[in-house]
Amino acid sequence: MGAINLDTFDVELVSDSISESKVDASFRRVSKHLQCFQIWKIAEDSLEILPTTEYGNFYDNYGYIIYNAAQPGVFPNEDTIPREVRQGVILNRFLHFWFGTKASDQTRANLTHKINELDKYFGHTCTIYRDCQESESARFMSYFRKGLTIRSSEIAGTSASQHLFRVEGRRWLRCTQMPDINWEHFASDYCMVLVTENCVYVWLGRFSSTVERRNSLNWASKLAKPETEVIVLEDGYEQALPENHKQQWNSILPLHDRFVSQGTAADSEKHLLKKIKIFKCCYKKSRLHLDEVNSIEPNKKDLEDIESSYILDAGGRGVWLWVGRNALQNTQINCIRIARSYANKKNYPYGTQVVRVVDGYEPSEFIRLFPNAQTEWNSSNITRRPLSAGYGRVENNILVQRPKMAADMQLIDDGCGARKIYRVYEKLIQEQPDNALPMFCSKNCYVICYSVRLNASNPTDAQNVGVKHVVYNWIGSEASHNVKKMAEKYAKKCFEESSSKCILVQIHEFCETPHFLQMFGGKFIIIANERQINYTADGLDLGNILFVFKCYGNATYNTRTMETFPMTSLTPTHCYVVKSDQIYVWCGTHTTGDEREMAKNIGAMFGQYSLVIQGREPPNFWKLNEHLTSPISSDVSFAYKNTNDNMVRSVMVPQLLTIWSQRNQIRTFEIIGYDQSDLIPECTYILDTGSVCFIWLGEHASNCKKQTELHFVSYYIKHIHIPRKPSTAIIVVKQNSEPNIFTGHFENWNIDHWKDYVSYENLRNTFNINVVKTQNGSSSESIPSFYEAHREFDQHAKFPLKVLQQEVSALPDVVSPLKREEHLTHDDFVRTFNMTFPEYDQLPTWKKQELKKKHKLF
Repeated sequence: MGAINLDTFDVELVSDSISESKVDASFRRVSKHLQCFQIWKIAEDSLEILPTTEYGNFYDNYGYIIYNAAQPGVFPNEDTIPREVRQGVILNRFLHFWFGTKASDQTRANLTHKINELDKYFGHTCTIYRDCQESESARFMSYFRKGLTIRSSEIAGTSASQHLFRVEGRRWLRCTQMPDINWEHFASDYCMVLVTENCVYVWLGRFSSTVERRNSLNWASKLAKPETEVIVLEDGYEQALPENHKQQWNSILPLHDRFVSQGTAADSEKHLLKKIKIFKCCYKKSRLHLDEVNSIEPNKKDLEDIESSYILDAGGRGVWLWVGRNALQNTQINCIRIARSYANKKNYPYGTQVVRVVDGYEPSEFIRLFPNAQTEWNSSNITRRPLSAGYGRVENNILVQRPKMAADMQLIDDGCGARKIYRVYEKLIQEQPDNALPMFCSKNCYVICYSVRLNASNPTDAQNVGVKHVVYNWIGSEASHNVKKMAEKYAKKCFEESSSKCILVQIHEFCETPHFLQMFGGKFIIIANERQINYTADGLDLGNILFVFKCYGNATYNTRTMETFPMTSLTPTHCYVVKSDQIYVWCGTHTTGDEREMAKNIGAMFGQYSLVIQGREPPNFWKLNEHLTSPISSDVSFAYKNTNDNMVRSVMVPQLLTIWSQRNQIRTFEIIGYDQSDLIPECTYILDTGSVCFIWLGEHASNCKKQTELHFVSYYIKHIHIPRKPSTAIIVVKQNSEPNIFTGHFENWNIDHWKDYVSYENLRNTFNINVVKTQNGSSSESIPSFYEAHREFDQHAKFPLKVLQQEVSALPDVVSPLKREEHLTHDDFVRTFNMTFPEYDQLPTWKKQELKKKHKLF
């Protein structure tokens, strides 16, 4: 990449716009040993500490600094109580600087100067985020659990008694005050709140989510005074308001001027990079040069020069600048300038997230960019080995009583429950005999229905475990598309027909979860094909034909055995089972005792075996197969480079994301510092733990979301910019049927958390229930049931009648010339056709065409 001239940076980021001075007195009030959450407000000529009562309320003409410090594993927010920690305790420090759209250049310059001053006060150990209005980072939004309200500076200080707010946000509420009251601010993706002296109107956009609607109703209720009435109306149904309220609404927002945007523009795919690019920052004659680091995927070793800084470009998802611990002070001060200049050169959107990270103080969001190095960064989070007796035996009572351990080990129980195995091949589904050897073929798929083993005398165990049944869908690497689809359909059927608490697990060959392997007690075998196998009533008949199996793992929960055919050599780092008319268990010199024990278990499955140690093989051993030769180099330095041989699970700080589909595009938003209260029953979530992706289905999530859960996660795994295996295991979890391997990732899980939860529909019914009148004047339907009948009609983009009456060439792209009437709002439809759309839809085709011709819609 070409050189970047340091003199061309934005005025927003000029660090010397204010003369250097000592650390501000308001900063010194924050002790370096204080675990706290603090906000400062900055104007053109002032800096003041924001009172805690004002947290979450920002003005669009000011700048704000948010500082928080906490011990690792603790996520502070607006409710955090300051607490001193003893000297020497490590604190993770975060600085955010936020500015509104109306903030002046001087305010932005002051903000940048103060950020540098505060960062220097804390010894350049802070992670710094640049946030701006409408483009706040997930971490920033997660601080304000009660929501973020942005006030308009154009109205502040006036005597206006009427205000218009736009409400959005799938998890964190963002409420923005509009500078005036006008239809131009309305869009079908939002909810709008109109505040008058005696009423608060909540307008619900057609494409707004259930969560946004719930948040709007709750926020309006808190905003309203005791004597104020809260009125709810829906996009396109304004005429359904009671007459007195319709007159008031019409006097403020005339319905004859109604024009609602059909939603915000979808996020551009232009800047979304599938692969993260890394650039090393080099100064040459006071000019900055960026040298690209060639890497197949991001690796911690790519950041090898601790005296330099690096830019990590994730496209529209953000630009990170990593600063080495021995980097020059000039780099520490100008880091945000460098990253902003890079984003400008790449023509990224102005609100693109920019973050400065310091060597040794990397946040979890940054560490996730390096999936292969997370063990080094998170050494304290390395997966624990289970409490065991002997090799790999897991104690069931410990797992069911300690959900955190179960989640860490991914073991629901000890795997000794009852199971049924169904083989899916060609066009058949065949139940396997109970005594069949656990041998799965790569060309098939298998569905396993497992019953969790619980202590019937202790009901607490059942609550801790959370589920009674598990449905596994194992997908062979060579299975055809039809076989995969048939297995997925059958597994989903078993999952949905389960009358008790159940989860669905989709796994791929050689990416089996620990509990799946534990079910077989370390005796799980994968064969390449069924060329030599006969299925009998007693199980599988392998005959006396040569089989060579390679064993991976050292415990019952991580051992799998694979057929290697044809096999030309043995390796000293593994154990093998060779079966023909005789059975041998061959162990390399570099294998451990536990690995050899697991291999001997496999050999015992086929009968009496002979144990063979490398270098002491009997002559008959090499005569079994002329293609089987002696081991390759027995050098101690020998190491496999095949990734399939790496049995170490990637260690990753779990992340929770809400996921939804909007305008045929799947979107996600991360929730940082999550807890159980962040799981809202109207939503769908992904809990990504690295080796497993859970998808949590809220009880009140729409059927559309529930039917596409696997598609959601598959899309997420495929398109996330962090390198991930497409074969990552997926576990489908329903609300109130959460297994311990899921709940263990949450602090203080409460099974009664949603006991008194009120659904959106019930909450909606507590507000005014307007009556929608049909053509004949009947008024038997309430608004919720009436909207249900119009749900499909409301999914179409809506335009004014005059727009739809234009020539075909002038129609909006989304409008079908033969179905123009579907793009009218409900109110315009009734006014035009003198009937509702469901009534119109029942008419014969010739009658519909006559009506459309009459109103110039054909």
